[in-house]
Amino acid sequence: MPAIGQNELRARAGEYIARLTTEGISSSLDEASFRDYLVKVRIGGKGAVKIYYKPSKRTFTADFGEVTDKTAVPALEDAWHGHSGEHGYRIYVDGSRCNNITGYAFAVVKDHRVVFEHAGVVDETLTAESAQIAGELRAATEAVEWCRAQGIGEIELHYDYAGIEKWASGEWKANHAVSQAYAGFFSRNTVRVKWVKVAAHSGDRWNSHVDKLARQACSIRNE
Repeated sequence: MPAIGQNELRARAGEYIARLTTEGISSSLDEASFRDYLVKVRIGGKGAVKIYYKPSKRTFTADFGEVTDKTAVPALEDAWHGHSGEHGYRIYVDGSRCNNITGYAFAVVKDHRVVFEHAGVVDETLTAESAQIAGELRAATEAVEWCRAQGIGEIELHYDYAGIEKWASGEWKANHAVSQAYAGFFSRNTVRVKWVKVAAHSGDRWNSHVDKLARQACSIRNE
C-alpha cells in the first residue's frame, strides 16, 4: 500500500533532484524510504535530505540533519529554496523591533556563503511613524549602497516585507518621511535590483540569519 502523500512527495523530490543536478550535486530518490508524509533524497555519499509533506497546507519542508558533510548544507538548502549558486550576489535584509528599539541587518551572499554582513539600530527620531518598517527600509538602502560602493552593478534583493519592493518601484505611495526618503533613494539608485519575496519564517537559511542579526542589534542596544 502506498505511503500517504507518496505521489506529492515523489513530485517534489523530483523537482529538488532536478535543481541539485543543475547545481552539479549528485542525488537520487531513496525509493525504500517512503513513509507516510516522508521521503528521503540521497546526496551522493553525504547522507540524505528528508522531505516532509503537510497535506492540510499542501506544503513541503526539508530536514538536513542526516547530511553528513555539513559543509554541503548551505548549497543543499539554497537548492531547496530555488536559489542558484552561480555568478551573482544575493542580498538578504530584515528589520526588528524590541523594547522600543529598531534594529536592522543585511547579508551579502555569494557562492552559498556570506561575504559581508552588517547590523545596526535606527535613530529613534526616525522611527516614530514607522517602528519596525524603518529597520526594514534601512537594511535595504544600506545593502544597496554597500553594493554600489563595491562596484557591484546587479543584485537579487531578498526581503519579507512587501513595502521594500513596492515603495522602491513606486507601486505604493510614500506617505511618511521614512518611506518618502526610501522611495527617493531608489529613484536615484544605479544598482540593478531583482526583487525576490521570501515568506517570513519560512526556514530560508539566509532570511533567518538576517532576522537573527537584526534582533541581536536591538537587543544589544537595550543592554
